[in-house]
Amino acid sequence: MHNFFIMKKYTFLISAFFILTGYNLLAQDVLIAKSGAVILIQNGAVLYCNGGINLENGSVLNNAGSLMIERSGAATADFTDNTVVPYNYGSGKLVFTGAGVQTISSINQFERIEVDNAGLNLATTINSNMWYLIKGKVNTG
Repeated sequence: MHNFFIMKKYTFLISAFFILTGYNLLAQDVLIAKSGAVILIQNGAVLYCNGGINLENGSVLNNAGSLMIERSGAATADFTDNTVVPYNYGSGKLVFTGAGVQTISSINQFERIEVDNAGLNLATTINSNMWYLIKGKVNTG
């Protein structure tokens, strides 16, 4: 099992992590959580991801801070959760930002989603207690 903990006093830069570890940043998904992995973002912490996130079935995202998914350049930066049994992500927020349109796919419950980009495509029915539209369009299909 792989556990990723984002501590309150630190801002974890996913892009820097992948550069330092030699992972390829050209692919769409820069963070892939395998089955059994737990990603914990503590209250007050910010996780920046310059690219997409893909959560395999059996992985868990526990977000009490901020998860920012940025799209820059030609690469996409989508949020895809392949969970089969729904759960609540926690009290944190998910922010879509940058250039271009992004896509979200999940059956889980979000606390807060912010859209600050060219647009957000909802690939599934998305459940969130709060929505903040700063810039862009939300395409519900």
